[in-house]
Amino acid sequence: MKIISNLLKDAKDEWLVRTTATINSANPIVDRIMEDDSVEGVIMTNKEGVPILTNVSITSATNYGRALHKFGVLSQMYIKELV
Repeated sequence: MKIISNLLKDAKDEWLVRTTATINSANPIVDRIMEDDSVEGVIMTNKEGVPILTNVSITSATNYGRALHKFGVLSQMYIKELV
């Protein structure tokens, strides 16, 4: 798992990475997910969709992060309209 430290934007991103690393050392859930044959990659992004923790190439992680960020923004918008 690569931590992309130059893409960490603020203290919340750093906290997320530290917390994930701490949890993973005690209970290696992310490692188990990554070791599964059906999983091709793991990408953790910040709230803007920028990858901060990944085991795939930075280019792929960035592309997936951007696409999923757009999906998340649209989902939030539609949920707000429904409520």
